[in-house]
Amino acid sequence: PTPCPAGTYSEIQGLYMSSQCNNCTEGHYCPGDTSPTPCPRGRYNQYMGIATYQDCQRCEPGYACPTTGMTEGTSVPCTAGYYCPSGTSSATEYACPAGRYSDATNLVSKEECTTTEAGYTSPAGSTSANKVACVAGHYCPAGTSYGNDIDCPAGTYSSTSNNDEVDDCAVCNEGYFCLGGGSAVSGDCPQGYYCPAGTGAPHTYPCPAGWYSYSTNLAAPLDCTDTPIGHYSVNASISPTKCPAGAHTLIIILSHCTLHALSVDIY
Repeated sequence: PTPCPAGTYSEIQGLYMSSQCNNCTEGHYCPGDTSPTPCPRGRYNQYMGIATYQDCQRCEPGYACPTTGMTEGTSVPCTAGYYCPSGTSSATEYACPAGRYSDATNLVSKEECTTTEAGYTSPAGSTSANKVACVAGHYCPAGTSYGNDIDCPAGTYSSTSNNDEVDDCAVCNEGYFCLGGGSAVSGDCPQGYYCPAGTGAPHTYPCPAGWYSYSTNLAAPLDCTDTPIGHYSVNASISPTKCPAGAHTLIIILSHCTLHALSVDIY
């Protein structure tokens, strides 16, 4: 037997000449067989008599061809929040990336997706209705992918959302420390330390030698307590330590300065 020519087919028996073969149907291709083969997803065919897969046309830009055997390349618009280059097989195959969005239904590239405005973020595949406010403790310049991408830096915090630049983060309060990325201060300044405004870690500023602090939330070195006579204090001391046997401390008065007890070992 001789096969039906390319671009035709036959599902019946007993043929004796090629003209009895049928032209391949729209939406299909026929390499010369018993039945037409549907054009695959992402392609379509509006003509009869095509012979190969390559003869099926790629779906038109801005549209999708989600089923096999389609005869039109512009019947299914791209979904909002997505883009559809030529040959797209699903209206949600290519999402606008995180940090971009789209309300249009005819985009052909991700560059056509709109950059998300400062103070907001957009997950992948977003429309304008899916924009999300920047998370408290963070800030979001234009095009930020997720609301917690960029922390307020150490020494700052933010209790508000929709921040779009680092200057929107508040300076950490005196007597507290802020690790960064928080919606409130991270904690009280610990014993033996002081924390000026903008402190980013709890143990950054120890009370100096000769001073101590049992209290928390100190803001300046002079908030630390003088070590009393007969005692000494190393850096970050919580309480003074008695001088050992055979040692004592001197009191030194400096002109125009406050009286301080200085720890001096005498042997």
